[in-house]
Amino acid sequence: MKQITQILFLLLFAINLSSHGQCWNLVWSDEFNGTTLDQTKWAYLTGTGCPNLCGWGNNELEYYTNITDNVFESGGTLKIKANYSANYLGSGKNYTSGKIITQGKASWQYGRFDASIKLPSATGVWPAFWLLPLSGNWPADGEIDVIETSNKNPTVLNSTLHYGTSSSPQYTGISYNTSDLSAAFHKYSLVWKQDTIKFYLDDKLYYTLNSSKTVGKVWPFNKQAFYIILNVAVGGNYPGKSPISTEYPTQMEIDYVRVYTNGVCTTDVNEIDTKQVQFNVYPNPFTDGFTINSTNVDKPVNILIFDYAGKLVYKNEHQAMNSSVNIGNNLSAGIYIVKIIGEDFVKQLKIMKK
Repeated sequence: MKQITQILFLLLFAINLSSHGQCWNLVWSDEFNGTTLDQTKWAYLTGTGCPNLCGWGNNELEYYTNITDNVFESGGTLKIKANYSANYLGSGKNYTSGKIITQGKASWQYGRFDASIKLPSATGVWPAFWLLPLSGNWPADGEIDVIETSNKNPTVLNSTLHYGTSSSPQYTGISYNTSDLSAAFHKYSLVWKQDTIKFYLDDKLYYTLNSSKTVGKVWPFNKQAFYIILNVAVGGNYPGKSPISTEYPTQMEIDYVRVYTNGVCTTDVNEIDTKQVQFNVYPNPFTDGFTINSTNVDKPVNILIFDYAGKLVYKNEHQAMNSSVNIGNNLSAGIYIVKIIGEDFVKQLKIMKK
């Protein structure tokens, strides 16, 4: 197995040098597989922003709640739903919605932030996936808007950095034209490094920012940790249109949110295959053990299993695998990456134990 070990080392080394093969370790995630919001990971913001920031600073028309009419999990996704509710609790607001944050639960300085989201569609709706600094010193310490869209059948994706001073706020960003983002799930990614911030849609880079592109070359994004926000606003300055009550409810649906930091390659090793090797895992998801079937494998392989935090939980050498191998019965419930390493190939498969 010395040769296999050397191949793995060279593979990891090559990927670390590659500009498009950045290796990441998953450090935090929510897969939204429950029935209620996990409040060890998220907190609710409620109300209208008053008295300090009425309309949340944008003349928004919603009242944020912590009730399941507005924020709930089902079928493996999180729903943040905006509803029409005339003069909710006597607040003068005719719409309710949800806004959740990781502030006080988790925050990060630099990394990759992924979210798979199906966006809402209604006149006046304003969904967002964004980050704020722990200091609360806006805009001087920055704001990172990974995505914002507005109104029905949104085809324009906005990604923006905010900075400057309270008397002279500044922003730099992009309006990226694409397909209807409310028609299906899409993966939205932020890659945040000390001097550079990049935005991706479905793993396609569409915008890069650094201090040379900001007003006055201001760059507060290398000072402190930020936390994540998910919300669906209604009305206000950004959509530019008043909501139409008959188009509500509408909802933003989130399949997952994942945060990665730089590290030794584990779950993100690219596949190498010079032999047309094929592997199948079944059942998947599994309850007890799972079986790996393979073709075109006539020499020993290493099988490694990583949990979704990147921790190695299983490693063993197996002989030629043209026959089935059954493993995994001792794993706890969760998501795992199975990595199969041969002399001239590396394969990885995603599995889930129920």
